[in-house]
Amino acid sequence: MHPDLTKWRTQRNEDVGTRGLPMLRRISIPLLFEPGTSWSYGASSDWAGLLVMRLNNCTLEEYMQSHIFNPLNLQNITFHQELKPNVRKELVKLSAREGIENPLFNLPQDTGKPVEWTDELLYDDPLPMGEEYGGQGLISSAQEYFQILTSILLDDGKLLKSETVKQMFEPQLTEEQKAAQHAFNDMPFWKDTFASLPAGTELDWGLAGRLVMQDLGSGRKKGTLTWSGLPNLLWTIDREAGLVTFWASNLVPFGDLESGRWQRRWEEEMYRRAG
Repeated sequence: MHPDLTKWRTQRNEDVGTRGLPMLRRISIPLLFEPGTSWSYGASSDWAGLLVMRLNNCTLEEYMQSHIFNPLNLQNITFHQELKPNVRKELVKLSAREGIENPLFNLPQDTGKPVEWTDELLYDDPLPMGEEYGGQGLISSAQEYFQILTSILLDDGKLLKSETVKQMFEPQLTEEQKAAQHAFNDMPFWKDTFASLPAGTELDWGLAGRLVMQDLGSGRKKGTLTWSGLPNLLWTIDREAGLVTFWASNLVPFGDLESGRWQRRWEEEMYRRAG
């Protein structure tokens, strides 16, 4: 998503996106800045997934099936549609906001136009075995992904030890790193886009996502762990309120303004009902 990396890809006659290139070529990218001094999307989670595969001598699909999907009896989550025909059968196509050129990898715009189905794909299908990305690419039903989030909220011991769950919610950033995250979050461009937080919100980072370090008007409590996904997905785990929320859509581009308006209303309603 960084313009310098887009330019670098273009100069190498490589497509920008998540399809077409073998994983190792896709995630072998130049360093944009010294670690800890700024923030951008990168391939760190994908390299972590590769490490898991090599240390366990298996694919990431096999590892996650054994350690995440099977313990929760999840049947409809995979990197590989061809392995689970029911996933392919039930899969909802992507939709895109009209009036935006290349909506897969463009910025949100308030076009005021409707949404239409698209045959565009985010990931190669079929995906070669052993090419699973640690930071992206799982296909799932919303209900089954919600079960993973709920298991973490309940700290039920099915996926992780309690000390690991506790560590997931502990702030990890230095003051310099927090300043970089605040500068990114507070850019005027992000105002009211999907998954955005009000400028000035106190933030940190846990081992699994962004930490909101103050109570918010929507109902979210200090310490909520959250992150979002490209087709306007957003999950939160609020241990203080005892509430998991998961807003799931299949719409591009990310940051869709209308989606943001509805997600905020919906979240407030979920907290009202839970309260």
